[in-house]
Amino acid sequence: MAKKPDLSDLTKKIDIGGIVDNIKSMVNPGGDTPDVDPNDALGIKIAQISVKIQDLVSAQAEHTKSLSEINKLLNAAFKDLEALRKQCSDCEVCDS
Repeated sequence: MAKKPDLSDLTKKIDIGGIVDNIKSMVNPGGDTPDVDPNDALGIKIAQISVKIQDLVSAQAEHTKSLSEINKLLNAAFKDLEALRKQCSDCEVCDS
């Protein structure tokens, strides 16, 4: 039977709790960008991903607002077109 490696040194080097906390704050959209030890390469990457996600959430909110405004304008234009069509259908000049 093979001898299992001693992982105690590895667990001391990896801050699992910190990684989990960073991921939790990333999943929580209201969470702030995690404070990361500058020597923690994985933590820095997670923090950068968190910032990018927050940027995308902000951009999506702006896109949603713009799409809503475009939809309102399109609906208003359609109502104007319908009014013109009705007005034109009553007009003898437009019957041709």
